[in-house]
Amino acid sequence: MVEALPKVRSLSYSGLVANREYDRLYDPRHPVRNNLETLDSVEVVRTIREALKR
Repeated sequence: MVEALPKVRSLSYSGLVANREYDRLYDPRHPVRNNLETLDSVEVVRTIREALKR
């Protein structure tokens, strides 16, 4: 994953890179977004979230 990110040349460029990566990962067709949205379907995740609510 890290190898796929472009090298950061400056702070403003790093913001551009971060925004571009956010847009790419937030795309509804991207597997990362899909996996995050369906994380609650994993029983252990639901158990941890319930424990944290207490």
